[in-house]
Amino acid sequence: MDNKKLFNRKFLVISVSMVLLVLAGLVLFGYLAVSWKQPQQKVVLVSTVCGDSIINTYNKVSEVRQTGGTFSIDEAGLKSLVAEVKAKKNYQSDATCQTILMDAAIHNQDYNAAKAAYSAVKALHDKHIYVDSNLNTGGSVPDYQGFVQQLAPVKNGNNQEPQGGA
Repeated sequence: MDNKKLFNRKFLVISVSMVLLVLAGLVLFGYLAVSWKQPQQKVVLVSTVCGDSIINTYNKVSEVRQTGGTFSIDEAGLKSLVAEVKAKKNYQSDATCQTILMDAAIHNQDYNAAKAAYSAVKALHDKHIYVDSNLNTGGSVPDYQGFVQQLAPVKNGNNQEPQGGA
């Protein structure tokens, strides 16, 4: 009997140790997250569509450079990046992707595209899905609204030109 109890105890200790070791490994490698929250807090699961490589590319192409006597950004790079973002699956549900599209539309003075992207960014923000903080846009959701409103068409007579631009 004593051998059987000893065997069962060893088996139990080894089993529990293995489970704890596997759980610790999952946490360390990022496959498992453990968190405590307050009852009023919501859990929001977000998948990243526009990750570090897109963010780094955006930050690089949107950097203002002086060429001769003029200041500009990498127009071709921005256009290529917009196409790359739109080609990604589920880009509509990623606040970072939508912010890039909105900023590009504001830069290109495309009111309709800027307004659509702003609406998406605002809706995601309201769901607590935020833009990646590494994206260098220099703005917040209220700022974006102002930028988009500056592009709104003027309603004086037949004048449908944008009011301003980025």
